[in-house]
Amino acid sequence: IVVQSVVRRYLAFYTSAVRLANILYIQAIYRGYRVRAELMQYVRNGQEIAATFIQSQWRSYDARMIYINTLADILIAQSVARRWLVLRKLRRVPETPNYMSMGYGQKRTNYSRSN
Repeated sequence: IVVQSVVRRYLAFYTSAVRLANILYIQAIYRGYRVRAELMQYVRNGQEIAATFIQSQWRSYDARMIYINTLADILIAQSVARRWLVLRKLRRVPETPNYMSMGYGQKRTNYSRSN
């Protein structure tokens, strides 16, 4: 009876130790799985945040370039319109005598002598 008791105790202890080791092993595998899944979720969220930031920066840059190009087009159109208006105004103004090209102290004579 003592031998049976010792053997039963040994088998119970051994099987319980094996079961406990298996339980701990399964728990470790599951915890590792959970940690890796959570880490991947953070990585995915981080990638989404990074992607959102990159997209917002690109949209901002694109909007700035569109604004600058539109402004340049407007300035060119205004310059062409102003030049056209000035040239049109100059064509309407009658020619005035240019006193600067005549020289200092010279008189201008537009009459002709008749003999």
